[in-house]
Amino acid sequence: MSLNALTSANILVVDDQSDNVQTMTRYLEEASESYDLLTASNGKIAYNVAQKLLPDLIITDWDMPQMNGLQLTQALKQTPLTKDIPILLITGVYTTTENLKAALDAGAFDYVRKPIQKIELWARVKSVLSLMHSYKTIKSQHQEIERKNRLIKEQKDRELNTKILELHQKTQILRTIQERLEKIDIKEKASASKEVTKIVRYIDNSLDLENEWQNFKNYFEKVHPRFFTLLQEEYPKLTTEDLRYCAYVKTHMSNKEIANLLNINTESVRTHKYRLKKKLGLPKNVELKDFINQLIV
Repeated sequence: MSLNALTSANILVVDDQSDNVQTMTRYLEEASESYDLLTASNGKIAYNVAQKLLPDLIITDWDMPQMNGLQLTQALKQTPLTKDIPILLITGVYTTTENLKAALDAGAFDYVRKPIQKIELWARVKSVLSLMHSYKTIKSQHQEIERKNRLIKEQKDRELNTKILELHQKTQILRTIQERLEKIDIKEKASASKEVTKIVRYIDNSLDLENEWQNFKNYFEKVHPRFFTLLQEEYPKLTTEDLRYCAYVKTHMSNKEIANLLNINTESVRTHKYRLKKKLGLPKNVELKDFINQLIV
């Protein structure tokens, strides 16, 4: 609801007494704001109208047949479509502290005592609509912030997955070169001067798992900055290899992808995950991926 909409809000007036409906609608028509008014003669009709038209405010009498104002309030608040519609309860009978507490506990935004005073009605209506405008603005801003944060996280996840792929490709290339060099005849190696030795040493250094893990960890922590800290604080016995597996699970890598990255078979991956579950103390019915993904980081 925009600021201009505050003066053109849809208001549903509910009362089984036509005189009361006429009085309230006349008062609201005389207000400086220009409201669009709807009416209903009982709670059941009001409930159906609210579902279809979603008014910005409902002003309802408490004491009505079929469905009274309190029951209407409870029904509307239990329905997702109408739970955020503010409700003003009008009461001339239920005026004790206990009655008013029951109304507020049921979800009523405010109440007005009979006989209705025009100035008070104007003030209460304007106050409710103004507060709801503020609430919707804050809610909208919060949703926009969440949307932007989600987009940022998705972008970081894409960057992280790209880096994982790069590391995997680098590892596979170096291992392929290493395997081919190892197949060279010893005599051919000797005749190839010291260059082959340098290449082999370079590959060995590049394939160092700890160095490769640190590179991955640096990129991973840009997306999930407290992931490893949280795990190590809660489970200090986890090894570097355990943390590596947790990170791979967090990025939704399959067993086959993990196996290819670590140059092992998928059965070894499954075995390590099983041992990891035991270290984390997870019941059999709890999946490792579900536990890892619910970590708030």
